[in-house]
Amino acid sequence: MRTTPNIWYRLYRLRLVSRALMGLTLVLVLVWYAWSAFAQLDRYRQASDDPVVLDLALFHIAFHDELVRDLRRLTLPPPPASGLPTFDLALSRDGLDGLFRQLYEAVVKRDFETGYLRKDGTIRGVSMRFRGAKPWHWLNVQKSMKLRLDKADLIEGTRVFNLLNHPTPFGL
Repeated sequence: MRTTPNIWYRLYRLRLVSRALMGLTLVLVLVWYAWSAFAQLDRYRQASDDPVVLDLALFHIAFHDELVRDLRRLTLPPPPASGLPTFDLALSRDGLDGLFRQLYEAVVKRDFETGYLRKDGTIRGVSMRFRGAKPWHWLNVQKSMKLRLDKADLIEGTRVFNLLNHPTPFGL
């Protein structure tokens, strides 16, 4: 009858290079979490008016919080599927720069930039621009867009439509 060797004995019998690589991986993970804890404490120290002394006990609490936060993230269930229709937009960097450049020009009629739209797994060519010519349309972080599909292409019977992304919880 053959018995399985003890795992510690197997680790002891590894070659020096293998043990060093395993140890280096563990050290890098610990250094990453230690740096994250220190950065969190340093951000708090810079933002606080009170003089905060960074000692070992406070660092230990921050280190523990970083580990627990990542463990909680790993054990979270996946988010529930939404029944809302979703659109994926793709635009080149030059196209996005063109859209933002037009915001601050005194042009009433803006040009459309070409990009791609994916809905329900189908990719279509689309022309897009930011919606509205007044500052209250585009001054917020979240901007609304106007999309225009090709003449032969329709999404739910519509060729030109707006994606309204209102910055407040009340879409009035």
